[in-house]
This record gives sequence, structure tokens and C-alpha cells, in this order.
Amino acid sequence: MKKVIIDSNILLRFLIDENSHLQVEATKILNRAENGKLIIILNEIVIAECIWVMMSFYKLDKLTVFDKIKNLIIKDCFEIINRDLIYSSLKLFSQVNLSWVDCYLCCQSKVLDLKLITFDEKLVKLCK
Repeated sequence: MKKVIIDSNILLRFLIDENSHLQVEATKILNRAENGKLIIILNEIVIAECIWVMMSFYKLDKLTVFDKIKNLIIKDCFEIINRDLIYSSLKLFSQVNLSWVDCYLCCQSKVLDLKLITFDEKLVKLCK
């Protein structure tokens, strides 16, 4: 089966209801993957960019963003190296007032049993 990496603009067109030809094309790509004709490699960088764009440009709230990304990463058509870490970071992100990247770093530090060094006091408290 063919493996591909997709850019965040494909995911964003799929996730955001804009009723455009790009959304139609993005949906076709994800449908091919869901039908077993394609495996999509999805990484943290693309997810981080999608979250940032949905919140900053599209002004979506955290819970909406959480639901959209969660529903995306549970799909079997995605090959995600750190799926559990991404999911736990998303869950934390939906519960606290920090960026997803901060939540990812906190969860990663716990998984790896490493201290996270930061000047962000809220992040320090969260990661204890």
C-alpha cells in the first residue's frame, strides 16, 4: 500500500467546513486512505500547525479543536508514530490554559521520565 505524508493544509481543508473545491479534494484524499488505498503518515508538526491555525485563524475554541483532532487521529488510515503521546497531549490541552506544544512537552517529559526545563511557571507546575 502506498504511504504518503500530507501537509497541514490538506487536513485543514478536510476539517474546516468551507465548501470549497480544495475541501472536496482533501476529502477525496482522506477517503482513499479510509478505503485502504493509501496510508497517511501524520506527525506532531502537522498536528501542531493545524491546532494553531484552527485557533488563531479560524477562531475555534479548544474543545472544538480537541474534538476535530481527536476524531482525526483515531482513524486507522493514519500512521502516527506517537499516537498515545499526541492523544494525551490533546486531552491535557483541552483541560488547561496552555498551548498544545506546551502540553505535548509536558506529556513527553513524563513519558520519557525527564525534567522539563522552562521559564513558564504554569508549565513548571503542570509538569511536576
